[in-house]
Amino acid sequence: MLYLHIGLHKTGTTFLQQEVFPHWRGLEYLPSDKLEYLTRMQPDRDYLLSREGLSGQNWMHADERDACIERLAKMLPEARILISFRRHSGYIASSYNQYLQRGGVLTFNDYFRLDGTGMMKPEDFLFERKLAAVHRLWPTPPCVMLHETIVKDLGQTLSTLQGFIGGVAPPADSIKRSRHNRSVGHHPARLLRWANSKARTRFNPEGRYNLYHWRLVKWGLDPRSICQYRLAFLPGPPLLSEEQVSEIDEYYREDWRQIVDAAQVSATLSCSQGDGTPQTCS
Repeated sequence: MLYLHIGLHKTGTTFLQQEVFPHWRGLEYLPSDKLEYLTRMQPDRDYLLSREGLSGQNWMHADERDACIERLAKMLPEARILISFRRHSGYIASSYNQYLQRGGVLTFNDYFRLDGTGMMKPEDFLFERKLAAVHRLWPTPPCVMLHETIVKDLGQTLSTLQGFIGGVAPPADSIKRSRHNRSVGHHPARLLRWANSKARTRFNPEGRYNLYHWRLVKWGLDPRSICQYRLAFLPGPPLLSEEQVSEIDEYYREDWRQIVDAAQVSATLSCSQGDGTPQTCS
């Protein structure tokens, strides 16, 4: 059986990939998504592949992301899906952060506006649409996780996961709780936008090419590293104001409620073991 953790981006995926999945007993974690490794899977073993890009790039428009999920389902129709979500204001802010780190030059208000005039549209961040696509395209309901639960109640997340994928989860108290990706604040974001505008490498959303000379990247002296890490504690306002956070979360309130409900189902009744036997994951 193949289990696919398909993101979303910025929902605790790096933490799970580095601190949790490699230590899961009774499950073969695939640290690479090379096609050749998928061809070597044995029918009597369980495998887990976790790549947030499997559900599309972070700033793809809704129809493009739907197409990615549909293509994935055609390639791996019998896989069982894990998917994680984050409250909309934090998710959109993190999406913008990654956009800057990959060479973006737009201000946040040009990147996203609730009135639909930004690069990203409100419908691009509708989570229920993504979840509905997963339900429609795979025969087994997905295991839905919340970023805030991963952060605040890791034991509950491990219980839910174990009920879905089987095997034995690592003890929660043995897992290193470190922050793997840092965001940029208000002032570092301004500096990074300026530096990106001067970079010779054009914006590449797949992140395949370095924007700056490899020696600068190696020593952490490129603008991204400086803004993301060295200036992380620079005083200044947050990237989004409290008013922006409130407006975004209010706009998506019903969408988020549906995701929370789906996560609750996964945490109680809908999780299943590798043999498909339903069980309570609490």
